[in-house]
Amino acid sequence: MGYTIYGWMEQHEAVSRWQGHEEEMQKLLDACIRRYRYTGSFLTYRFRTLEYAARGIAPATVSSINRVKEFAEA
Repeated sequence: MGYTIYGWMEQHEAVSRWQGHEEEMQKLLDACIRRYRYTGSFLTYRFRTLEYAARGIAPATVSSINRVKEFAEA
């Protein structure tokens, strides 16, 4: 995967849901390349494909011991 896609994963909440699903994302992008029909920007097409497909992926939850400790002290 390119730096562009990793940048999207860091900057956009919907696309960040793909973290940990790199193999599935690669399959999706391979299919995306085959479906593209020269209409508009290819990068926009790839971004929208990842964004729309990520709707079905549950967001990753990160828990921190410090955060739990903060709630316990309150």
